[in-house]
Amino acid sequence: MPAYRSLFAGFAQLAEEVGQASRANRELFEQLVAAEVGRVAARLGVVAATDLRAARERLDVAEGELDVLRLELDDLQLRVATLEAALPEVAE
Repeated sequence: MPAYRSLFAGFAQLAEEVGQASRANRELFEQLVAAEVGRVAARLGVVAATDLRAARERLDVAEGELDVLRLELDDLQLRVATLEAALPEVAE
């Protein structure tokens, strides 16, 4: 085998190793930046859009349930008023 082929194979292997190390470092750097951005956003009170959307959906459900309870309370108050009007001596 000619010497240049052995040298070329060594360079190719080295280039592959450098490429793999570069990709691994880039991924680690991206994770580091994402984590830091998350910490800063949390300190500023910023929330992710998905978290905000989920909170709004829960709020919508709770408001719907509150509306139902208010209607039920109104109905009960009307029934009590009707009973009190029908039996004035019981109310006293």
